[in-house]
Amino acid sequence: MQNLNHKKPEDYDLPRRSRFYQAVMDTDHLKKNQSYQSLPETNILFICTFDPFRKGLPRYTFRNKCEELPELELGDHTVKYFFNCTCRSEGMADGIQALYRYIMTGEPLDELTGKLHKAVEAGRRNEKWRSEYMKELLHDDDMREEGRAEERANTEREKANAERERVNAEREKARADALEARVCELEGIISNMQGEKRKL
Repeated sequence: MQNLNHKKPEDYDLPRRSRFYQAVMDTDHLKKNQSYQSLPETNILFICTFDPFRKGLPRYTFRNKCEELPELELGDHTVKYFFNCTCRSEGMADGIQALYRYIMTGEPLDELTGKLHKAVEAGRRNEKWRSEYMKELLHDDDMREEGRAEERANTEREKANAERERVNAEREKARADALEARVCELEGIISNMQGEKRKL
């Protein structure tokens, strides 16, 4: 689970993020020397405090399907759910509305959200969970910093390459200018020699 509230909605890129999470889960499973045939069914859930696709649905469900035959599912046992907690559509079950309201406001409205609220409070007081959460945050920060450092290094390499190319281009231009000047000089000498011959 990852809290994305620090990002702007347009920066989420949830489709690629869901693909990344799927890849991480599959890779983690295969690291245990398991065959790809043993990959378990996976469900990726995004609980959003905004409408991720701006279509007004309370939930968006995605499965891989054939474009030519939409009724033909790939059957790769992966499903991605995006829950839009801002939705207040008529016809939504009361429990779902209460859950969405709790996610948006933190106010429990029924028995389920009351239990959820107690579990959240207990989790916040659990030192082990907090420690693990902080470790994950630090790990994520480290990964982001490594990415930024690599990006800076790439930028510096690109600048250095561009500078070398500029210097080489200037050097080649100087050589071309010198050669052109020498050719002009030789043409002048030849022209003078031809003029001297005509006088003779």
